Amino acid sequence: MKKHSKCCNSTAHKQEAGNYFCSHCISICDVKYDLKPVFSLVLMLLLISIITSCKAPNIVYNKQYKVTNTIDTTDFIPDDSTIYEKCLEYGSYFPEVACRQAKAECGIHYDSNICIDNHNLFVLKCHCKYVKGFKNGHSYYNSYNDCLKCYIAFTNKYWEKYCHNYAEDEKYLFNLKKIK
Repeated sequence: MKKHSKCCNSTAHKQEAGNYFCSHCISICDVKYDLKPVFSLVLMLLLISIITSCKAPNIVYNKQYKVTNTIDTTDFIPDDSTIYEKCLEYGSYFPEVACRQAKAECGIHYDSNICIDNHNLFVLKCHCKYVKGFKNGHSYYNSYNDCLKCYIAFTNKYWEKYCHNYAEDEKYLFNLKKIK
């Protein structure tokens, strides 16, 4: 490591007696040490020791953990024919009415916020075994399949009881019949 004189900051040479003289002014001088490399080395060693002393957390698999709110991977993308086929598959008494009602509630392209965010084709506000909770003021389902199952269970069981007083709009059933 080169030593520099404090007087002129030029190269300092060591004499046999152990003292240094400045090569510029040729006087005996104190030596200025360049400590940047020393500090850099100490800092690097410190960082290496910190990094090597850190341990990753000990992660243990817990067999008791269960996923309760999963998304149904067998779900469908809502359209007229798929809703009709699923209604027949799940035993709906009125699959045509279900298709019309889904279109009336969710829009022609099934693009309402409640339909998409809640997987709720019929803008239902009910409690059944398929409802996972409430979001945006309406029932929330894991899939459109669950929504259809809930709707069909409700309509098949209670259709006759509620058909005269099914919705707030008195012409609701008449309007459903006009939707193609």
